[in-house]
Amino acid sequence: MNNRNRIFILIAIFSVIVLGVTWTTVLVLYHASLSGQQDRLVDTAQNEAHLIESVALFAQQSPNANPEITREKALDYVRDIRFRELGRTGEITVARKNGDQIEFLLNRRYPNEQPLQSIPYASHLAEPSRRALKGGSGTLVGLDYRGRKVLAAYAYARTLDLSVVAKIDLSEIRAPFIRAIMISGAAALLAIVFGAALFFRVTNPIVLRLAESEKKYRHLIETLQEGIWAIDEKSNTTFINPKMFEMLGYTQEEMIGKHLFSFMDERGVELAKENLDRRKRGIREQHDFEFITKSGKRITTTLETAPLTDDRGRYSGALAGVIDITQRKRAEEALRSSEEKFRSIIEQSSDGIVLTDDRGKVIEWNRGAERIMGLHRLDVLGSTLWDVQFMTAPQSQRSEEAYQQLKSMLSEFFETRKASWLNHIVETEIQRLDDKHRTIQSIVFPIQLEHEFMAGSIIRDVTENKETEAKLKSLVAEKELLLREIFHRVKNNFQIIASLLNLQSQNVSDPKALEVFRESRDRIRTMSLIHERLYRTESLSGIDFGDYAHSLAIELYHSYAADPSKILLKVDAKKVTLGLDSAIPCGLIVNELVSNCLKYAFPKDWEKKGRIEIVLRQSAKGMVKLTVADDGKGLPEDLDIRRTKSLGLHLVAMLAEQQLHGKLRVERGNGTRYTIEFTP
Repeated sequence: MNNRNRIFILIAIFSVIVLGVTWTTVLVLYHASLSGQQDRLVDTAQNEAHLIESVALFAQQSPNANPEITREKALDYVRDIRFRELGRTGEITVARKNGDQIEFLLNRRYPNEQPLQSIPYASHLAEPSRRALKGGSGTLVGLDYRGRKVLAAYAYARTLDLSVVAKIDLSEIRAPFIRAIMISGAAALLAIVFGAALFFRVTNPIVLRLAESEKKYRHLIETLQEGIWAIDEKSNTTFINPKMFEMLGYTQEEMIGKHLFSFMDERGVELAKENLDRRKRGIREQHDFEFITKSGKRITTTLETAPLTDDRGRYSGALAGVIDITQRKRAEEALRSSEEKFRSIIEQSSDGIVLTDDRGKVIEWNRGAERIMGLHRLDVLGSTLWDVQFMTAPQSQRSEEAYQQLKSMLSEFFETRKASWLNHIVETEIQRLDDKHRTIQSIVFPIQLEHEFMAGSIIRDVTENKETEAKLKSLVAEKELLLREIFHRVKNNFQIIASLLNLQSQNVSDPKALEVFRESRDRIRTMSLIHERLYRTESLSGIDFGDYAHSLAIELYHSYAADPSKILLKVDAKKVTLGLDSAIPCGLIVNELVSNCLKYAFPKDWEKKGRIEIVLRQSAKGMVKLTVADDGKGLPEDLDIRRTKSLGLHLVAMLAEQQLHGKLRVERGNGTRYTIEFTP
């Protein structure tokens, strides 16, 4: 209901009430006034009649009195007496019956006017005079000799056979009350309109807030991703929100009025009875419960239940918030299974796997670590990592100074969770307790959980590998420089791949394996293309990144099966030579941004033809500028690519600013434009 209708209805209601009260009040006053006027007229008529009677009786005592002389004396005496004011239209008439006529002998209102004309006795006019001449007295509302409706009191002067009528026009009595009704009605209407407007002005913000609050509350309940279920004292359903009946596969009409036990099996009924007993005792709690859906499937939920009470504090039902945790339960089961598989893999791995807590104490030491390091699991668990490493250090390095340096270095790592050797393969010599010297390679990596930090380490015995490597080096000494360069670059590529996978695993909260696999494949392919072009060039120092960016964009365009009629790809890349250290992160950036444009910039309902543009330039000072732009729907205004959970955009920011040590600028408006500037 809009504001105008509310005002009209409010005015109408108040108008009916006020006018009704006003009309009733005026009507009561009118009847009181009518009654008072009636009493005045009766007194006047009777007094006049008594006066005429008295004069007539006195006149009859005269020696030569006769009826005519007596009547005339009585009338003359009455004429001389001051007339009592009865109102503007008040009048006293004295009449007699003369044959079949009513003859008016005296008019006390208009004594100077011509005598009133006689009227037929049988006429409907002069009803008060006719009744008086019949010997009656009283009051009535009827027509006088003029044909006007009057309030009249009539009396009979028996001695002279005359009628005395005191009357007043009914319109005169009604006039002030009609004016009062009109004035008070108009004033009331004005007051109502003003009051309604004032009332609306005062209450409208409250009404709007209440309406908005109700709207928000209803919207909250209807859109809440948690089921709401209310039952009465007999456990019959009284309320459910959309999430609740969708969760069970019913409609709202199918659930309202149904007993709670209708949605569970026999075992659930027994548990529900126990739970309801606790609700009746006023206990609120959270617990898991299984329901049966309409299709017969079993779902696991967690319930936050509370009792409902009436005004007297008596139990009147219960209210529950219901969350479907079926998938979470399955995930927990899958996690337990995964943990078992993980432990099995750890134990069967030939590499040593070590885990430490945030204080540096060893909490996992697998069989591979026992075999490589020569230390039993039970002897190591609970020891600090620096104590274990010092136990296996070569004899020449076992000094107090060396121990303190090792302890300081590792302690600083566990405090700051940063170290230059983190995520890098480190090769060291160890001396086991059986005095055997071994060469090992190890990598330490952080494991940041939601509420916990651990450090993991993988140890590999490369003693035999080192011996084999030494033999191979002696056989290919002439190609040592080339092999070292290739080994160095391949090693860097594998480190980048490992870092990508590590980042991906940290940012995925709801895994979509197919999409993750595809994204990982595209990234690895991006690096593979760089290696392929590197190997085909005459010089290993760099590749033509402009040609490479063009090929990569075309391949991605076809890989995502883009429709040329809907999306236009334009590549304007000049020849820019980049070394491997710059080409790989720059290639990954192109891969991520072009893939993102093809996947998200132009949704299925996009009407106009889209455009993706890649521009690559290098200034005279060597500054490289890479631009990837589209005219699609654009990024949300509140999206920060440096903090987003999307691995792709986060990776772009990391590669541009940390790997390339460049500047990344994101422009919104008519699509999205990414600009990366860096010096190779």
